[in-house]
Amino acid sequence: MKTWFALVMMFSVCAASSAAVEYTGRNYRDPFGLTVGSPETMADTQKGILAMKLQGIVWHTDKPRAIINNKMVKVGSRVGEAEVIGIDKEGVRIQQEGQEFVLRLSGKGRQ
Repeated sequence: MKTWFALVMMFSVCAASSAAVEYTGRNYRDPFGLTVGSPETMADTQKGILAMKLQGIVWHTDKPRAIINNKMVKVGSRVGEAEVIGIDKEGVRIQQEGQEFVLRLSGKGRQ
């Protein structure tokens, strides 16, 4: 009888504690980075990035440079609302509103 009573008490405590916890997921960052900002903000960011044209890269130097939209940029430069965070032979990494993008040269004139 004591064992039965102990099991009933344990079950009721477990049921009561699980009913008291409610996970809403609000106010937590998405660990996969899929929901940064509202859909409207994300669309505006992507439109701005798509309007950028990478025209050239000088990467084999201690101070790499790139040409974006007819302007010479370096790491730390701003292009519109985006910041250049890296330049290498693969392209130019930029960051805007917490999202990272890579601009690559088009196939024309690329070696």
